[in-house]
Amino acid sequence: MKTVYHQNRKSLLFSVFGFFLSLPLLASLEFEEERKVVELELGVESITVDFSFRNTGEEAVRILNLSSDCGCTAAMPEKRVFEPEEEGVIPVTFTVGNRSGTRVQRIFLQTDHVETNRHTLQLELQIPVEIELSHRVLQWRKGEARTPQNFRIDIHPESPLQLKDVVANREDVEVQWEAEEDSEGRRAQVRVTPPETEAEENLRFRIDLVFDPESLEDRSAPRVVVFGLVR
Repeated sequence: MKTVYHQNRKSLLFSVFGFFLSLPLLASLEFEEERKVVELELGVESITVDFSFRNTGEEAVRILNLSSDCGCTAAMPEKRVFEPEEEGVIPVTFTVGNRSGTRVQRIFLQTDHVETNRHTLQLELQIPVEIELSHRVLQWRKGEARTPQNFRIDIHPESPLQLKDVVANREDVEVQWEAEEDSEGRRAQVRVTPPETEAEENLRFRIDLVFDPESLEDRSAPRVVVFGLVR
């Protein structure tokens, strides 16, 4: 019985030793920053932000997968395997397109590290709004008096755009607008009055902003619309 006990104990020790040998190698990527906030300038079409890191483990680490939560964001490491104490960079490129305001993009990184094999990088972008409207929709209730409603237009001071006109797509909708003094066509107040209609009739119309062609600088005019609803 004593011999069997020693044999079983020896077998257990070898099994435990073999288990630890079979574990993935310990290695870890340590990022300088996993969250970055960037304020963009008006007119920027795309931006690339670098996330720097170092392998702080004792073995090489391999990047297995890299993905983002939006097709507007792409990330590609300069290589896949990083030796101990080796530094690296993951460049993240964001395409602005017609996006504006605050955008939060996440990049998901997976490595072969046994304990911390997943990292989430976060890129927070402040994208300037070129044309800002105080209202996107004006609404009136059926059967009530058609009292005028106002909205405000603000064009970013760095934008070359200048407002030329504000027009409705219906002749019976009254639109009056006035540029603010010294705004060079970049700020305006607009007053809209819908036509009188039957109490049971719904009405939908559109208010379009028209820009001076010379201020477009060889680009297409942005389509900026305010909708009016009577319902």
